Amino acid sequence: MNKTKTILSVLMAIALAGAKAQSDHSLIGKWQSLYEVEGEKIRVDYQFKNEREKLGCYAVLFKDDAGNEEAANTVVMSSIDFENQRGKAQYLLQYEGETYEVEATLRLINAQTLEVHYSYYGYADTETWKRQK
Repeated sequence: MNKTKTILSVLMAIALAGAKAQSDHSLIGKWQSLYEVEGEKIRVDYQFKNEREKLGCYAVLFKDDAGNEEAANTVVMSSIDFENQRGKAQYLLQYEGETYEVEATLRLINAQTLEVHYSYYGYADTETWKRQK
């Protein structure tokens, strides 16, 4: 009987640790990146969040040099697999009105800096995202 209680206690501890790991994901929160498009600087705010036990990433705000801003809730990453400061995701890029799904690699440089690297038909880029408070 005592052995059974010990095994159940261990299993409960493992289950609780797994639940905590899902909710304490190191990417969850708001991030920001700067882009230059046709000579104009654009700031994009992103947000990683858990939804139905899966990690998702959304563009939540676009802002240009002139201060014009547009709120959004656009999925930009899906199928995110992230562990030990590295991962992969499907990154949704928009170009000339078309959306392209590209495999991206993610690397958490430190608690404040995320690199998103992708390559698509000879065009490769590494974006640097900064965590927001």
